[in-house]
Amino acid sequence: MVALTDSAVQAARTAVEAAAGQAAGLRIMVRPAGCAGLQFGLQLEEGPGDADAVIRFEGLDVYVDQDSVPLLDAVTVDFVERLEGAGFVFENAAPGGGCTCSTRSCH
Repeated sequence: MVALTDSAVQAARTAVEAAAGQAAGLRIMVRPAGCAGLQFGLQLEEGPGDADAVIRFEGLDVYVDQDSVPLLDAVTVDFVERLEGAGFVFENAAPGGGCTCSTRSCH
């Protein structure tokens, strides 16, 4: 199942709190596409869908649709701050994961 670093959990919790009742958790999704054959996404959600897996990370509810669950098995979500800005980064440790440019993360 997907893992979140402490900094990712904190950043997501801050975003949910800033949504002032408009969001209850964070959705993580995966779709076929992108440089690694997969496109990862995040969005704030009011609540889980009927068939969603709900994973709890230190007070943060994360919702994952059933199609995305197996694709997130070796994925870690981190929140990083760099000179070019701050944001979430997906690290895919699965064999063959990562970009065709020989990196294992997509921003």
